[in-house]
This record gives sequence, C-alpha cells and structure tokens, in this order.
Amino acid sequence: MDADRELVGDILIGESTIQAVGAGLSVPPGVPVLLGEGRMALPAFVDLHAHFRDPGFPEKEDLLSGARAAAHGGFTCVSLMPNTDPACDSPEVARYILEEARRQGLVEVYPVGAITRGLKGEELADMEGLAPYVWAF
Repeated sequence: MDADRELVGDILIGESTIQAVGAGLSVPPGVPVLLGEGRMALPAFVDLHAHFRDPGFPEKEDLLSGARAAAHGGFTCVSLMPNTDPACDSPEVARYILEEARRQGLVEVYPVGAITRGLKGEELADMEGLAPYVWAF
C-alpha cells in the first residue's frame, strides 16, 4: 500500500489475514462478500495513554470493558497508565495486567510502570523487576 495514494478496490481476507488488495479481485466460490462502498479500510490504531482502572477501580472500568471499548473504536494496542490501586509499581501488578489481558485476547496491552512506589514520588519502584513486564516508565 502507498500512503500517498487512494485506492478504490477490494480486500480479500482469508484465515484471519489479508490475502490480497486490489481492484476487481475475484472472490473464491463460497466466500461471503461484505460491501464496503463509501467506506474506508484503515490500519488499527494505537492508544499510547489509556486508563483501564484495573486493578483497583473496576466499577469505573476493568480490563475487559476497556479492551472492548478500545477494540470497538479501532484500537488494537493500548498503553495503560500506572495509576491503578495498587499502582503498577511491582512485577506482580504488571504480570496480573498482562496475564488478564492475554486471557481475554481482545487487544494487545502494554503496561507503563510507575517510577515511584504508590506513585507517591518518595521511593523508587522496583524498575529492574518491572522492566520485563512494562514497555515504559
């Protein structure tokens, strides 16, 4: 695909992956056709600043409801801020977030680790222990 030009055409999807893109593609027998006239196909979005509030505030949003909302909006990757309760300041909290998100399998989750314990700015978090589970601090 070329980001500098618009293509009016077809997308052939098979086995959950894009097989071909172009104008006038032939559709194999038995393959359902979804008409997308007047619509656009875009790459998935990445949210670099999301708040799913889990652990600690599931009544506001948990990992499942946040992932559903993200996927519904076209986001397949979300970066979760560490202001949960407890804060994402330990390997255990980060592992919980990753394992629960992977179990659900809706979107890719990338936790951000807290720099200080409890987000209090007094004592550094276990950044070395967190590093394998978070993508940023």
